[in-house]
Amino acid sequence: MSTIRKLVVFAAVVAIAIAIEQGWLNAVQPQISTHVAMGQLNGDNSAFRELRLFETYKGMADAAVVVAIIVFGWWLAFRPRKTRRDWPQLVVVGAISLLGVSGCVRPYDTPEYSEIDTSETGFLIPLEGNSIVQAKFQSEEYLRQLKVAAKRVQITHRWSQEGRLPNTGHWIATVRLIKVNRSPVTREWTAEAATGTAAKNQALWVESSDSVGFSMGFTCTAFIPEDEAARFLYWYPSGSLAGVMDAEVRARIQQVAAEIAAKYPLDSLRGQLASRPNPDLIRAQVEGGILFGLSAAAWGEVVLGDGGEIVTQNFDRYPIARMRSV
Repeated sequence: MSTIRKLVVFAAVVAIAIAIEQGWLNAVQPQISTHVAMGQLNGDNSAFRELRLFETYKGMADAAVVVAIIVFGWWLAFRPRKTRRDWPQLVVVGAISLLGVSGCVRPYDTPEYSEIDTSETGFLIPLEGNSIVQAKFQSEEYLRQLKVAAKRVQITHRWSQEGRLPNTGHWIATVRLIKVNRSPVTREWTAEAATGTAAKNQALWVESSDSVGFSMGFTCTAFIPEDEAARFLYWYPSGSLAGVMDAEVRARIQQVAAEIAAKYPLDSLRGQLASRPNPDLIRAQVEGGILFGLSAAAWGEVVLGDGGEIVTQNFDRYPIARMRSV
């Protein structure tokens, strides 16, 4: 076989191999990648085993194509004669095969992981797929079905071709992990920037029935229950609990406070606030006083010296009664 025929055969085989691989990367691999990624929702061992095997086979398939092209190129170059006059042909075929293979090698697909904390709820959202399935994202029930049971999730990728050569492009994610932080958040709305949680005046401004305007500070603590995480993500897909509290909760409290204040004169409001203490605060103070009294009776002491002077300098080493002691 002449050198020209060898080059033509080699180019045809390389083109077929690249076309098959491109078909795999664009038509088959994205669907499988999304499927194995969504298998992490239940957190069972079989799903993670399937994901590991897919990532391993994906890397082996890319290497197999490169090795097959190199082996075929050298096999074609060495057949059928091996005279000295054939060495220039071998050098040309080898150089072309190396150049062709170098254009087929894509960047390594670095694994991407994301961990979910104990105070977070994760939702694994497919970024590609049927438009009907994508439209279901607009429902709370669909989000509840996508809640992840695992605490470490792998974000699978697919190849995005962005040029004529096979290696011109980059790996993009097929799924997205959205985490909802359920930790308690406390917001303090005051008139002074140095005392509140935000560096601006966030006090609640109201007006009494006798047209006296005044402001008052307010402290609010909230958290997202586990079973309400999907609802929060549905209504606030890009918002935080602190932002929702500053924007909506504070506005609602401002509205209720203004409606109540508008019904009474200022002196009456003062009397109502003074005559309506918080029963929870009173109970906490009484229970705390009882516990400290029991602790002092059980373990507290003041040591006197020989001359009657007080030796005890501090009480920081005295134990305090715990709930199990009570």
